[in-house]
Amino acid sequence: MKNNHIKLIAILVFASANIFASGNKEKKKINKIFKPDYVNLQYAGNLGLGSVGVGYISQNEKHNIGISYGYLPESVNSVEVHTVSAKGAFNLKKHKLSERTFVNAYAGTNLLYSITDNTYLKFPSYYPSDYYFANAVHLAPFLGMKVGSRKNSSKFSYVELGTLDYYLFNRLKYNRSKFIDCINICMGISIPLNKNTSTDL
Repeated sequence: MKNNHIKLIAILVFASANIFASGNKEKKKINKIFKPDYVNLQYAGNLGLGSVGVGYISQNEKHNIGISYGYLPESVNSVEVHTVSAKGAFNLKKHKLSERTFVNAYAGTNLLYSITDNTYLKFPSYYPSDYYFANAVHLAPFLGMKVGSRKNSSKFSYVELGTLDYYLFNRLKYNRSKFIDCINICMGISIPLNKNTSTDL
């Protein structure tokens, strides 16, 4: 039994030594995979009065994904709302504005989870069964335009026109509002967390 303990300790020490020896290499790999490319700050839109998040850009710079937290205070809309978002977007072809800047359009959607009064993933039992759709989660499609740095694609500012799935549903099914009333606008900036350079233009 004692020999088994000694063997186990020896294996753990050996494994730890290997991990420590290759620690820098593994740390670089992990950072490359998980470290965000930028911090995102946004004003307005479907994420609340303001939001903050992190984002990632694919190696070919055609796709962006990110997560954000947004806040809408009660003083603005008579109800306090916390929103968590997962965002996906695909970039269209970049256009060179100058030696330092680019512009490109993009499209995508947010998956929103809102936390406030009377929003539910599953409605309480006192609501009619299967009558209401869950109203805490929504898709929020958008079209956007961003202007950024050609030296670092993680550095950009943007404007987006967006909507919500239930706005479109009510507009198409019930014709209760004008299409323009379904649209909102937001703007934001990104703060790079890396030093990568872009040479595709």
